[in-house]
Amino acid sequence: MKMFRYSFSCCGSGLFVFVYQKYVKMIEKVLQKILACQARMLIKKHKPLVIGVTGSYGKTSSRDAIAHAISSQFSVRSAQHNLNNEYGVPLTVIGAEAPGKSIALWARVFVRWVRQMYVTDYPSVLVLEYGVDQPGDMGVLTSIVAPHIAVITAIAAVHQENFDDLGAIAREKGGLFDALVPYDGDITDLHGMLPIALINADTAHSKDIIRRTSASVYTYSVGGEADFTASHIHISVDAGAVFKFNMIERSMPVRLPQIVGKHTVSAVMAALGVAHILKLNLVGITGDLTQFASPPGRMRLLSGGNDVMIIDDTYNASPDSTQAALVALADLSSGRTIAILGDMLELGPEERDLHLDTVQCAVRQKIDIVCLVGVRMSAASSVLLDAGYVAGETMFVLDSPLEAADVAVQVMQPGDAVLIKGSQGMRMEMVTARIISPEVDVSRALCRQNNTWLQKPFFQP
Repeated sequence: MKMFRYSFSCCGSGLFVFVYQKYVKMIEKVLQKILACQARMLIKKHKPLVIGVTGSYGKTSSRDAIAHAISSQFSVRSAQHNLNNEYGVPLTVIGAEAPGKSIALWARVFVRWVRQMYVTDYPSVLVLEYGVDQPGDMGVLTSIVAPHIAVITAIAAVHQENFDDLGAIAREKGGLFDALVPYDGDITDLHGMLPIALINADTAHSKDIIRRTSASVYTYSVGGEADFTASHIHISVDAGAVFKFNMIERSMPVRLPQIVGKHTVSAVMAALGVAHILKLNLVGITGDLTQFASPPGRMRLLSGGNDVMIIDDTYNASPDSTQAALVALADLSSGRTIAILGDMLELGPEERDLHLDTVQCAVRQKIDIVCLVGVRMSAASSVLLDAGYVAGETMFVLDSPLEAADVAVQVMQPGDAVLIKGSQGMRMEMVTARIISPEVDVSRALCRQNNTWLQKPFFQP
């Protein structure tokens, strides 16, 4: 009898959880449809110019650089934080923060929408970020808001476990070009010249994506051949990034005191390309860009305690972006280099080989001390042993970011340069928070500093 009551209780609990989850999913779908409808109504009424940005990495930096570059000429609204999915895109159109599960905050979103529809002035340009995790995502997002100018930053092995191969990722990201529409808003100079597609010529499958679109296509490149190119690149801790922006008809110098890493220069190249397409004054824009800094967690140069330089790249990680960050670390530092690398997630069946390739890059760049955090990076530690690294001296294999922070405090010396990077689920910003200078405002300088993330404990993914 007791066993019967126990079984009935378990079944009842399981049924309750099942019904509750179904109810929550139903509510989420309804809210998503309402948000999408509200966003479409705002777009139809106000007819803003929509600039859409997507890519496997670099899209947030490119989004922010584009918004920064054109904000002196237009009234601009850009996506904030990580608002790039089926909730984030319409919330950006509405100009509201993510309400989470709060009924009061959802009510505030509705009030905000009413004000945007009927009371307040609406921005003339929206710079939206389109995030893609699985097949079909791009179609959902572009059905809410279709762009007039589309930018693709990079195609790489990110979220690859949800796609058959890199070509499948390229086809999904390329859907942003497929969705381009003519512009019929109030900026008269743009009529007839849009839609326009802008793509990083250095990325994989760029030619395949270009062949798909009937829009006017422009390309940009860091060091390669394209319509817009960056050359004579010099990057240092003191001066930041200095390079020449080359167009077909002329060249001009660009100075970015707060930018490090060639792949971050690529984000600014996207911004300059958009500005040129919009026929804006590039001299004034390059002057404005001297104030541009990477978003938190994206190759952000920060001061560590005891005269240590930190490259905080903790927002997310892919093999391509991690290897680019390792190159930047080696290029920037004149002293010892330390790389603290967390697992890279959602890489699919090639996960082991991609982690091995990344650790081999650390060896090629002659990084002095390497800390590997997580089970995937730990599995690649044999590469370091074979290269002569010594466990407990120049190589550390760790389970969590908290352990990595303890090791970093022990091994850092004045003049060191420290790169910290890993996928979101690895919470590598915890390492930065531990070793950053007390004078730095952590809430502004680091990613994931809201209460929801700060209260969430780390669990090994």
